[in-house]
Amino acid sequence: MPTVRHILSHISLVHLVSVSGRLDVLRHGLDQNLIMLRKGSLPGAKEGES
Repeated sequence: MPTVRHILSHISLVHLVSVSGRLDVLRHGLDQNLIMLRKGSLPGAKEGES
């Protein structure tokens, strides 16, 4: 008979697998936002230095 801990770890594993795809999409979106922010801020930083 499975223990409560075994059942909970299985549920947690299933939950993590179901969420992992959405986390990848979120991470990719955040990476793209950071790239755009860096590209947008670098020219302004160079202009401010001169």
